[in-house]
Amino acid sequence: MILIKNALNLDGFRTSILIEGNKILKVQSDVAQELSPQATIIDASNMLAISGFFNAHTHAAMTIFRGYQDDLALQDWLNKIFKLEAAYVDETMVYWCSKLACLEMVSCGTTGFMDMYFFEDQVAKSALDVGLRVVIGEGLLSFQTPFCADFKEGLKKTFDLKEKYKDHPKAKVSFAPHSLYTVEKNDLELLSNTIDKNDFVQIHLAENLTEVNTVLSKFGQPPTFVLEEFGLLNSNTYLAHCVHLTDDEIELIQKRNAHVIHNPQSNMKLSSGISSVCKMIQKGVDVCLGTDGCASNNNLDMIEELRSAALLQKLFNPSYMNAKLAVRIAQNFGGFFDVALSEGKLADVVLIDLDAIEAIPLYNPASFLAYAANSKSVDTVIIDGKIIYKNKEFVDVDVQEVKFNVKKIAKKIGSL
Repeated sequence: MILIKNALNLDGFRTSILIEGNKILKVQSDVAQELSPQATIIDASNMLAISGFFNAHTHAAMTIFRGYQDDLALQDWLNKIFKLEAAYVDETMVYWCSKLACLEMVSCGTTGFMDMYFFEDQVAKSALDVGLRVVIGEGLLSFQTPFCADFKEGLKKTFDLKEKYKDHPKAKVSFAPHSLYTVEKNDLELLSNTIDKNDFVQIHLAENLTEVNTVLSKFGQPPTFVLEEFGLLNSNTYLAHCVHLTDDEIELIQKRNAHVIHNPQSNMKLSSGISSVCKMIQKGVDVCLGTDGCASNNNLDMIEELRSAALLQKLFNPSYMNAKLAVRIAQNFGGFFDVALSEGKLADVVLIDLDAIEAIPLYNPASFLAYAANSKSVDTVIIDGKIIYKNKEFVDVDVQEVKFNVKKIAKKIGSL
């Protein structure tokens, strides 16, 4: 049992949070309950308590390529990254580099993430070893990848993963066709005819104009309508980027209850453009937030990401995305896990240091979190009722071991 006493919430009220097992038992101004001698009591008088962040789109193992290839547009960048992956991605690399990503995410207040890459069983293993919730998706492409000879093999291995994790409380499996420009029509048909209507699907969509024009040439219609044609657009579909959508596509996404994952920093870095996510939200589209991978961002800081999301929308209108909305989309678990800072929900709680220099003075907690806080503001992270990170240090993970192994792998690539 964990009792968090006298924390500030986003609305500016003092609250106490009682956690029992992996659930939040009580959230109220003062919890008057007899506690067992084994209970952990946290005095959060100088803390802001929030629900954990969900990084809805990333490629965790790409921490190994952080800073290796910068300052290119998407297609040129991808051509170089695909060659790097063919040369260096293997099971060992994915485990250690994903584990490094997990440490970075936790230290930034993230308690769950959705991943698309290769050797995804190792991504799940690294996430669960650290303590995070995870949604994995083996990258499905119509050509050979570091893990699979072709799309069909990748599909089979995804079904194997689905069977392995079918009853796991903290790990879920999605089908992850990379994009409409890297997957052929026959493979889209195979995917559509093979998966169940309740299966999760994640895909890159309308990331830049070159992609949109390629899809128009290849399929004769905009990207979202291609997914609709193949029966791959529904409430279990997660669309990453969505920078260049028509109004008709936004309307179709809303009609099918699909989810959009906004990646503002990656979109800027790869010169892809600015997504009109506030228009989507106003139309009733469910929007989540993601960092993308470290090769195109170059970090996994969701506090930075939500700030970028809020500030970019102010180029359209200063009030389109206020501080609370930016925080809310960063906390949107997309229906994967029932996480929230309320009674009966899964106990993912993050405590933010309000004694930090950047937190003084404090008038509006949401404004502080969106516009002034940073990853160093994160003091404590509780996931599934377990303290993973406390006083800005990991409780059970050997951080130096992870660093050592990633540096060892990076030396082969040419790190300094």
